[in-house]
Parts: sequence; C-alpha cells; structure tokens
Amino acid sequence: KGIIGDDLKVSELEILWNDMRISWELSLDCVNNKLKIKHIKYIPFDVILVSLAYFYYKNNLRGENNSQREQLKKWFWLVGLSRRYDSAVEGRIEKDLDEFDKILKGDEVKFNYQIDWGKLKETILNEKISLGSAFCKTILSLYSYNNPLGFDGVPVQFSSYSLLNRKNLHHVFPKNYIKENLPDLREYINKIVNICFIPANQNIEVSDDPPKN
Repeated sequence: KGIIGDDLKVSELEILWNDMRISWELSLDCVNNKLKIKHIKYIPFDVILVSLAYFYYKNNLRGENNSQREQLKKWFWLVGLSRRYDSAVEGRIEKDLDEFDKILKGDEVKFNYQIDWGKLKETILNEKISLGSAFCKTILSLYSYNNPLGFDGVPVQFSSYSLLNRKNLHHVFPKNYIKENLPDLREYINKIVNICFIPANQNIEVSDDPPKN
C-alpha cells in the first residue's frame, strides 16, 4: 500500500523509519484517547494498529478531522463485532486500507461487514469472559469507552499498556452468590454480561457480596 515495497533498500527504510514510528504513535493515541481503550490487551485484533498506522502515514502524520474520526470509530466497532480479522487477514486488511484511502479523500464509507444484528443481543448474552476472544475484547472495549465508574462513583483507573490487572474485572453477581442463591443463573457466572470494571481494592472489598442499590 505504498509504504514498504519488495525492493526497499535499507537506506530508504532508515529515512522512512521516523515517519513509521510517528504513525504508530498516532495509532496508539487514537486507541487510547479517542476510543478510550485503556489497556492494549482489550484491542480485539493487534492488526487494527497496523491499519490505523497506515491511515496516519497517508494523512501526512496528522491527526484526523471530525468526519474521519467518526468513520474510524465506526470501522473499529464493526471490525470487532464482526470478528473481521479472525480469518483471511491480509486480504481483508488490504480492502480496509482501500476504504481508508476513500476516507482520506473525504468520502463517506459504508463498511459492509457480516454482523447478524438480529442475534447480536443473544450473542453478547452467551459470550464468556476470555481475553482470547476478539468479540469479548470488543465488549470490554465498549465498557472502557463509556468511562466506567467504581461503586463509589470514582472513575476506574487503568494501568495503560502495562500488564493486565485482572482484579479490575469483577463479577457483578459473584460466583458463590449465584451458586447459593441463584442456581438457575449458573450458566451466566462467567459470561461477559456479568462482568464490570471496578478498582482492584473494591474488588477485594466486595468479595462475594451481591450488588446493592
């Protein structure tokens, strides 16, 4: 896509290196500040950063305007919800970069990815918590995007791009509470809909207590 060719020389790569680094930094900034994803392990697919870096490189190392930002956000959520990069990754990235070229020209792009909107609610209800699932990480990214608050109303603090602190992931209805009081809901114990973000110290304090008004 015009960044690195097969016959690229080392000297040319050295010239490009700084621009590539800046493009990568801009893609991380987009994920962290525009999409509000506060931990790199919540990004559904690593190659999302590659596509974003391409956008910023082709945009002359500048940030996006409002229209471009909204289209990039739309693209991100649709990629995650459709599990777009689960297979045929290279070909799909190539098509997405063609769409990015249109965005850079000022066009409005429709990303026609395969999502069964009629079954989306059921899919979310049945999704287990797993950082090996791109769909699960998309839902966690959505939680993060909405600026989660602890039970005391204070914003949850994430250690951005450091090792994941799993104690930030809390069961809304704790495991033991469901087993003892809501046995019919056991199948939902480890589903994503029973997970929320709270500070690690609150997670320890809450322990097996049920949610309260």
